[in-house]
Amino acid sequence: FFLSSVLLAFGCKALSMSAPPDWEPCSLGRNGEGNADTFLKRNHGYGYNDMIALPTLTKDSLLENLARRYKYEVVYTYVGDIVVSVNPFKNVGNTGKAIRNKYKGGSRTALPPHIYALVDHAYNEMVRNEKSQSILISGESGAGKTEAMKIALSYIGEVSAKKGQRVSDEVASRLMQTNPIMEALGNAKTVRNNNSSRFGKHFDVQFSANGVIIGAFTSAYLLEKPRITVHLEGERNYHVFYMLAKAPAAVRESLGLTKWQDYKICNQKGTVAEVTTWNDAAEFEDMHEALLKVGFTEEARLELYKMLVFVLQLGNLDFKPGKEGSEAKDPKQVEACAALLQVTPQQLMDAISYRTMGGGKLSTYKVPLEPRAATAARNSLCAHIYCLVFDCVVSVINDYISVYNAAHCVGLLDIFGFENFKTNSFPQLCINFTNESLHNLFIEHVFKLEQEVYVKEEVEWNFVSYEDNQHIIDLIAKRPICVLGLLDEGCATGSGKDSTVLDNMHATFAQPKYKAYTKPKKSSDRTFLG
Repeated sequence: FFLSSVLLAFGCKALSMSAPPDWEPCSLGRNGEGNADTFLKRNHGYGYNDMIALPTLTKDSLLENLARRYKYEVVYTYVGDIVVSVNPFKNVGNTGKAIRNKYKGGSRTALPPHIYALVDHAYNEMVRNEKSQSILISGESGAGKTEAMKIALSYIGEVSAKKGQRVSDEVASRLMQTNPIMEALGNAKTVRNNNSSRFGKHFDVQFSANGVIIGAFTSAYLLEKPRITVHLEGERNYHVFYMLAKAPAAVRESLGLTKWQDYKICNQKGTVAEVTTWNDAAEFEDMHEALLKVGFTEEARLELYKMLVFVLQLGNLDFKPGKEGSEAKDPKQVEACAALLQVTPQQLMDAISYRTMGGGKLSTYKVPLEPRAATAARNSLCAHIYCLVFDCVVSVINDYISVYNAAHCVGLLDIFGFENFKTNSFPQLCINFTNESLHNLFIEHVFKLEQEVYVKEEVEWNFVSYEDNQHIIDLIAKRPICVLGLLDEGCATGSGKDSTVLDNMHATFAQPKYKAYTKPKKSSDRTFLG
């Protein structure tokens, strides 16, 4: 299995240097295509194309080379067989059909570094060796991973079209239609990124034996569930809720939708009203049309919207103490939610305001929930319904685009970015752990293995110092004593509470050998730092 890696980073500090007399910033619009000759000229003569060739390989020399190139809008750089991409946050004229044609079968060393070169290499290796390939896209939130995925997919669709024009064009078009749908349902505005992917996705682009693209299978995982009901100041819920509220009047009226400010899961303290780089109304039109192109009927699309409206309406359901546990503050809100779910109001209230106990050989009985617990149950139902909607969309897309007789595939993994919020949920812990693991893979690939080769071949070499994050990965997941292990233990007992699990973590990890773990100074602080 061949692994090509795309590492994405951003935020380099540009160096103070005078620009060449004929250099000007790129003025192309968002969707403008770059000119091949201009691209080649602009990407020549600024620093090292491959940082393995740097005379001195240190952290400072790597960053200096990236900054030198970034200042002149040269955003791609090699580190061996890895492509480092520095997000320019604008169109710098490095994509387009004419530029793609240059890389089809072109020499990697004769052309400037590019994602196209990496994808071309993976594709040709698959065809030549009849072996599936994998491309990994990693980086922090806002690094441009999703855009890199689109660039890779556009190249794969075009390079395979040489061998089967009609089939490749049709499949590639369908595959690109999934972008507005998945971004609407799985992306959100965060503090660091206006269009942050809050889930991980893996595309298996499927090919025939002679290299013609014939389908694609999408896997999605680790959707950020807490965001469905709670988001931080300076952020928003998932894009799709705000897009529905900006839909054409006919759509909103058929769903009984009002403005987004009327829904509590969308309108919370510090919610961002408008996202500068995201047009809710225009993005809705794209998603609305794309759903019909990837397997949805008009009826299925309407049902999809109704379930999203149900989540919005359910988030407005509040509780007050009742004769037995809780009751709804507004019975009409229960009726509206029940109608969308096609159940009776009593069935919905029983599901939310009661907990069913017993089971197995024992008879079951219901325990009424006080308002706080009923609110938590309501939030769980909101998250569950939204996740079912998300999974349903992925399933329909796969049924429409994927095939079962593919000879080979090129896998593209777009992992969600690292985030560090004021308070991080369990899904965010999993997201950050995944990113730490991928960072460790990069460290091993670039530093550990390379230096081992130099030692074995007795090459004179000044060892590069780097921060190995293996101890962080071990703290989280090295069994049996790790954070995930203690969480499993707390769940298995059936009586575990947040406080007891946290106390167990403090007792286990608050010692010198676990240097990545920090216990709060105040006993009342029910968190841990890692």
